[in-house]
Amino acid sequence: RLVQSLIAGDVDVAFAGITAITRARVRGAEIAILGAAANVSSQKLMVARNSKIRRLEDLKGAIIGVSQYGSEADTFTRNALALGGLKPDKDVTILQLGGHPQVAAAMVAGKLDVGALAGLAALTAEKAGARLLASAAELKILSPSGTFAATRGFIQRRRGVVDRLMRSFVEAIHYLKANRPGSIALLQKYFGGLSAEEASYLYQEQIDLMEVLPAPNDKALQAVLDRETDPKVKSFSTADFIDASFFKEIEKSGMIEQLYRK
Repeated sequence: RLVQSLIAGDVDVAFAGITAITRARVRGAEIAILGAAANVSSQKLMVARNSKIRRLEDLKGAIIGVSQYGSEADTFTRNALALGGLKPDKDVTILQLGGHPQVAAAMVAGKLDVGALAGLAALTAEKAGARLLASAAELKILSPSGTFAATRGFIQRRRGVVDRLMRSFVEAIHYLKANRPGSIALLQKYFGGLSAEEASYLYQEQIDLMEVLPAPNDKALQAVLDRETDPKVKSFSTADFIDASFFKEIEKSGMIEQLYRK
């Protein structure tokens, strides 16, 4: 939905799932990936307290809840299943429930055994007794996470705006990495009155995954493209999906060295 809004011009820059972005590009949308906060997702597969599932292979026949099809959670789930030798939509049933909170709620209510979760929804499930089955970090599944994109038209028209946004993003990541107490306080302030426990959970979940320079990563993007089944993808290279010029300029400017030297 967010990518559709981007294409329609309702938003200028979108933080959206990598699969939704790449599939829109393959279908002809003139959008470009500007960067990604991380190249390993914070997504994880969690199973209900009383579930007998212990390994990925045990998921055969299971119903797995994800936020939305094409989302980061959906992409991770399908990649994890492949590592377990399972075929999505054949060996398991993947259901989109609208968002992570809905997936966690279904698990807590006992209506769902397995869910792809991250953030506070994962904490909610954990408190209800759910346990971790596998995470993207554990499985070493490369996939751009926290991916941000814009239309090529907007990039051309408002290059200065995009440049300032990318530099602000680099500065924000530096602040997060250098100032844990301040970052947790900001999370509590801007994320609807989070408790200290919730803010700490979110911070710890993300901080080690975040890239100092959140530039488009060819290897992570290629890993996503390699897992696509649409034959049209084979006619695209990673360069067809990205605009790496902003972060190349930032790297060349010495901004990273200046920030992390302080």
